[in-house]
Amino acid sequence: TPARGARGLLARLAADAPSARLAVVALVFVVWEILGHTVFDKDFISPPSAIALALPRVLKDPAILWALALSFYQLVVAFVLALIGGVLIGAAVGLKRFATKSLLPLILLAYSIPQVTILPLFVLWFGVDSASKIAFGVSHGVFPVILNVIRSEEHTSELQSRGLISY
Repeated sequence: TPARGARGLLARLAADAPSARLAVVALVFVVWEILGHTVFDKDFISPPSAIALALPRVLKDPAILWALALSFYQLVVAFVLALIGGVLIGAAVGLKRFATKSLLPLILLAYSIPQVTILPLFVLWFGVDSASKIAFGVSHGVFPVILNVIRSEEHTSELQSRGLISY
């Protein structure tokens, strides 16, 4: 019966998480394609097939390629700065118990501020060019790195921590 076949398919997907994830993504694309041709305004939400057909033409435009390269540059610079800053701050805070107990709440407080609310400050401080985008990216990436370094310090032995401090 069809119901038994559907139950069997669901049982197989539940047992195989990667296949289930792939099935959900495929289902989203199928629904998007159908709605893109029937319900959605094609100028507002294009179906995936239209996007796939337009992609080669769009990627031939030098202005688009320049914008993609600039965005990738900004992403890499922000990531590297967040990584370096996060490791340095996290190590400084995480190596000493007093620093962890006193500064971790302040770091968590700063991390809890919604990033969108401080975006206008970045634009005022750094302007509209790459600097504000890089600074905004750093503000997004530095906190997870800091917290991971602090937590990793909690799981290292005293001997390892002393060796790191003396190095």
